[in-house]
Amino acid sequence: MSFSLTSQNIHLREAHVLYASCLDSEGNWQDCCYDLNNCLGNENGSFVWDSGNFMDTAANMELDGSVLTATLLDNDGEPVGPRSIDLDERITNSDGQLMFVYYA
Repeated sequence: MSFSLTSQNIHLREAHVLYASCLDSEGNWQDCCYDLNNCLGNENGSFVWDSGNFMDTAANMELDGSVLTATLLDNDGEPVGPRSIDLDERITNSDGQLMFVYYA
């Protein structure tokens, strides 16, 4: 399930930590966070899932709802972008906590 459908006050801190208030199974709002550096990487100027440390090669991060946009460096160290990725693709709200969905 997309986290943004059951979350409010979605924003970034430190440019890579996703913060939100997420609805839990009892109908309460829980403040939570998830470090996107744990799951997002940069492959030659494009966001990729199941990687990490995108912040090492990213600048100008912005979050609009669930869509993260940034300028990324390509393999030659040249800025590319802006590039975007919809965090709803792999970030979910699990009973009031932000979680990354791993695929085998």
